[in-house]
Amino acid sequence: TILEMREGAEFVLNMAHVFFWISSLVTGLMQSAGLRVERAKAKKILEFMLTMINVGIFIIVYFYFDVKLTLQNKVAAGLINTESMNDKLQISYFYSSFSEFMDDRAHIYIVMAGIVLAVSLAMGRIRIINLTEKIKDLFGRYVDRDVRDRIISHGGSVSSESRYAAILFSDIRNFTALSENNDPQAVTGMLNEYFTWWDREVRKHGGIIDKYIGDALMVIFGLDDAGRECASAVECASGILSGFEDLNKLLAGKGLPVPDGIGIGINYGKVILGDIGSEYRKNFTVIGDAVNVASRLESLTKKVGSRLVISEEVYERLDSISRKRFSSFGEEQLKGRTERIGVFGLALRADE
Repeated sequence: TILEMREGAEFVLNMAHVFFWISSLVTGLMQSAGLRVERAKAKKILEFMLTMINVGIFIIVYFYFDVKLTLQNKVAAGLINTESMNDKLQISYFYSSFSEFMDDRAHIYIVMAGIVLAVSLAMGRIRIINLTEKIKDLFGRYVDRDVRDRIISHGGSVSSESRYAAILFSDIRNFTALSENNDPQAVTGMLNEYFTWWDREVRKHGGIIDKYIGDALMVIFGLDDAGRECASAVECASGILSGFEDLNKLLAGKGLPVPDGIGIGINYGKVILGDIGSEYRKNFTVIGDAVNVASRLESLTKKVGSRLVISEEVYERLDSISRKRFSSFGEEQLKGRTERIGVFGLALRADE
């Protein structure tokens, strides 16, 4: 446009340029809004309007060149001069020019065909959005949604990296006996309620459920909240334990089995984060000695008689108020390790 200003203001303000500026501005704003909007319904509306506008732009371009060709023929025939032609190409003549343009039946068919094409393309785009949202929703049911978004944002593959994180393991007490003494459907219903309860608390404290292992689960803290991973893990575990009686009431009210109790182990350390698995199936997970220790700490809850056991690494990263809630159980020799580690457990209640 800057280069074309040498042709004069009238040339720059003709229909072609004005339509170009308006369409560029509108489509740019709509595309920007589409990237920012999270609601699927709003995305569909924007996509529908954007497609209609894009097809409309092609019709306007056709209209402009048709009008210009008609005017050029009149200039060649000596009916009008070049100055008059340029005047009639100004935006102020749009209404009258478009009325003349629509007097031709062929142009009516072209506009109608353009509308049908625009609607067809828009509906196709909406179907793609529906399919994409459905795939994301299903994907998010089988992996944590934060993990899903991380994988999608990296184009389907996440490179491995080393980092420090807090790992939480939890397990239901006497689950084998519970599953043997109840109907499979009831056990499945109980687990779904139990894990939904966990999911809400984990999200509340910024964790990611890495996997469900039968009646156990593994949670990662610190992928996006470095510095508070240990505090977040302990707060999450405390929230779970304080609400355990409410969960049991909910399960009993639905006629589902009620767990005897749960054990939770938390450790902090260096882990390897990335895609682990075969060429055809992978898991986005963390591995390393810190993960194994967290699992062993959960098993240790039965031995020391505490529902929540944390390593010394976690204890040292808690504030003074949080530390007062824990008692030292000294050093323990964990399975698979040569060195003993300091262990702390949640102080028992008077009735325990």
